[in-house]
Amino acid sequence: MANIRQARTLVVTALAVLLVLDAAAIGLLLSPLGRSRSESEKQYNLVRGELLQTRREVLPARDMDKKLVDAQQEIARFYLERMPAHYSDVSHALAALAEESGAQVLHVQYDTKPAGIANLDRLEIELTVKARYGSQVRLANALERSPLWFEVEGVSFGGKQEDVLQVVFRIGTYLKGGERGKGNETRS
Repeated sequence: MANIRQARTLVVTALAVLLVLDAAAIGLLLSPLGRSRSESEKQYNLVRGELLQTRREVLPARDMDKKLVDAQQEIARFYLERMPAHYSDVSHALAALAEESGAQVLHVQYDTKPAGIANLDRLEIELTVKARYGSQVRLANALERSPLWFEVEGVSFGGKQEDVLQVVFRIGTYLKGGERGKGNETRS
C-alpha cells in the first residue's frame, strides 16, 4: 500500500504542478508579454482608431449650448433680413429688380398656401415680364441674389416680338406672420 500512496502522492503532485504551469501559460498568453510585437501594435492601432472615432463623434457636441444660441441668432437674423412680412415688400422688391435688370413687368400673381412652418406662409408668385434676352438673364440672377428670399422654380417663354421676349418666372418665397389670402396685381 505504501507504493500506491507514493504513486498517488506523485500523481497528485504532478497534476498540481501541471495545473500551475497551465495557469502560468494562460496568464502569459493573455498578458502583453505573451504577444508578439506586431500583435501588440495591431491591438494598439485598433484601440487608437476607436479612440479617434469616439473623439470625432463627441467633438461636435462640445459647446453645444453656445452653438444652439448662435444658430438661433442666425435664424432670427435670416428671418428678419431675408423673409418678407407683406405682399408689398415682395411687390416692391420684384419691381425694383425688374427695373434694375431692364425688364418690364406685365403681370404679377400671388398664391398663398400654408407652409407647414410656424409663422410662415408659402407665397407662390407668377411674374410675367418682357425684355431682351440679356435683361431676362440679369433678372433671373438678380432674383437669385436678392436680399429677400426668392426661389426661382421655373421659367417659361410666352412669345417673342423682334428681339423682345415675354417670360413667365415661377418664384417661391415665404411670408412672415402667416399672412393669408390671394393677391393679383397687373401692371402695364
